[in-house]
Formats: sequence, C-alpha cells, structure tokens
Amino acid sequence: MDELLKKWREQYDAMMEDTAELDDQIETLIKARNDIAEPYQERISELEREIKAEALMMGEGAKAHSVNVGYRKGYERISYDAGRVDSVLGVLRDVAPETAKSLEAARKSSFVSPSVFVKAE
Repeated sequence: MDELLKKWREQYDAMMEDTAELDDQIETLIKARNDIAEPYQERISELEREIKAEALMMGEGAKAHSVNVGYRKGYERISYDAGRVDSVLGVLRDVAPETAKSLEAARKSSFVSPSVFVKAE
C-alpha cells in the first residue's frame, strides 16, 4: 500500500506542476471575466427586482426576447402535528367519531406567498 500511495502522490505532484501555469491563466481569466461581468450583474439584479414586482402585480408570468418569467400563485399550506394526530388516531380506532374534532386542533395553516423567477432560455 505504501508504494501505491507513493506512486499516486508522485503522479499527482507531477500533474499539479505541469498544469500550474494553466491554472494561473485560468484564475486570471476568471477574475478578468468577473470584473467585466460585475456591472452587468448589478443591473440584471435591479431589472429582476422590477420584473418580479411587475409579475407579482400582474399575477402571471411572461415570455419575450428569449427570457422566461415564471409565476407561481400563492396558496394555503396545511400541515399536521404528527404526534397529536397519531394520538387522536389511536383514540379514534377504539372510541368515537367525536374525537375527530381533536384533529382540527392539530391542523396548522400558513400562506405561501407567490413567487417569480427570471431566466434566459
């Protein structure tokens, strides 16, 4: 095993040495690209905020200029407290339908706000 690990390390070190110049060039290019893209990204973010506000106001998505604006309307989310439901179900199995009212106490409801996304196709 020791010899295999030594050979692996030798190959890894040789690869890193042979690709170091390319890695430096790639890092420089990525930085240059990010510097160029930054003002565009800032404006795109501003426009997305405006687009999302408009889509929420309209209550629908849109599609134009190879840009897709998706819209999902809000809805009521319902969940149950599993512990309470399980205990009530245990009672329901043995007793009366009157205990079904207890299920209502375990019901939780929340509103999920509408959401919008913007993406290039």
